[in-house]
Amino acid sequence: MAAIHLIERENLFSRVNGSQTEYESGYWNLSETQAQELVNSNIYFHERQLEPSFYGGVITGFRVQQGELHNGRIIFKFEPKTECRGVTSGRGCWQFEKKIVK
Repeated sequence: MAAIHLIERENLFSRVNGSQTEYESGYWNLSETQAQELVNSNIYFHERQLEPSFYGGVITGFRVQQGELHNGRIIFKFEPKTECRGVTSGRGCWQFEKKIVK
């Protein structure tokens, strides 16, 4: 199963309106095709590449940011999962603060 590891230093998490369990995280530099391929995959958030994840979950969807600020960037929707904390990504293959594992 594919997964994505992201460096998150700005704490850009928010609860999805109307949901008690779904959150959003953005603004990630990926294509819509890449984002679509990651739906139903795990997402892991790290402070640094070699540190274990501090948060994460299962990607339930995404949207593309519209407007001047972060236009075209991906915002992932996800359900947090405790098993996505404390996960390491391994060395190498990081690009622009993200690592996609297939």
